[in-house]
Amino acid sequence: MIEVTAPGKLMLSGEWSVLEMGNPAIVLAVDKKAKAKISQNESIIVTAEQVGVKNAKAVFDSEKIVFLGLTPNQEKGMVFVKTGMETALRYLTEKKAEIKGFHLETDSAELHERGEKLGFGSSAAITTAVVSAVLLHHGIKPESDELFKLSTLAHYFAQGKIGSGFDVAASVLGGALFYTRFDPGQIEHLALKPVTQAVAENWPGLGMKRITLPKNIFFLAINTGEKADTRELVTKMKTFRAEKKHDYFRIINAVGETTISLAQALENNQEEKIISLVKKNRLLLKELGEKSGIKLETTKLTKIIEEAEILGCAAKFSGAGGGDNAIAVGFGEEKKQELLNAFKNKGFRAIETSISKNGVGPNA
Repeated sequence: MIEVTAPGKLMLSGEWSVLEMGNPAIVLAVDKKAKAKISQNESIIVTAEQVGVKNAKAVFDSEKIVFLGLTPNQEKGMVFVKTGMETALRYLTEKKAEIKGFHLETDSAELHERGEKLGFGSSAAITTAVVSAVLLHHGIKPESDELFKLSTLAHYFAQGKIGSGFDVAASVLGGALFYTRFDPGQIEHLALKPVTQAVAENWPGLGMKRITLPKNIFFLAINTGEKADTRELVTKMKTFRAEKKHDYFRIINAVGETTISLAQALENNQEEKIISLVKKNRLLLKELGEKSGIKLETTKLTKIIEEAEILGCAAKFSGAGGGDNAIAVGFGEEKKQELLNAFKNKGFRAIETSISKNGVGPNA
């Protein structure tokens, strides 16, 4: 049996801006992980108890995975597992590998609470874990660049052709990453090609570089309890982009510049500048929400941010906004405990997270 884990993520900087080529994001791989266990079996069997699926039989026809006997809701819940399996198996088929039967078991409990996602990128983490597990079961350990591309292809199409891939990058590589997105038009082109060719080609715009964080920095994820609909937010933002290009790109490019400055401040251990730049990023994202008419920073998010700032820290929403998580940033153990107590007293659930130094793998 092989067991693979893949870390989830928190976005520190670059929300929305990273969707435009050339603008970076800073993403953190966190110690909340998705798991995939795979063992030898005569046929393909999948268990994903998180979505109520146990010992479901699957058939692979060299292109698609077909599950037998699942309800529509179960099929919907299995979409990332399904596309992860399909992409890995197509890759293996094109490489003339003999497809072996297996029992795949997935577990994303660490990334959920009471059945609800916590906003740690569970879909990207489970997709990456599944792709890695299926390849390892067949004796193939791809380079991180190959695994990123395979997992991104699977994840991108599973979630309806949206996303920048930063969450997959965190799951694959771990650590703190300075990330720039691939050309989104290119991935549509690549999807028409054999998987092996798509992986082998250069992806224009893609950049993934580790950055070093200050030793005494801390990050807290504060869950709002509000579930964000990322697809709906993206659709609305596309409308704003089309109708008010000047406002959109002015803010988006300012977020990108702030992210570059923040990466430099992190590398240089400039504590005051780091706090100041996270606050600036928050204000830019707040303006983006106001100008677009999209409720990106909800009332709960605002209260969380203000509580952090009272104590000399900085906070902002992490990801698309509209709910999910805020991320608070500060320095020192004493300040962290002070902030944790403050959030607890206000009824907010702060989740202590540490950076996962390793990305996906059997020993991650």
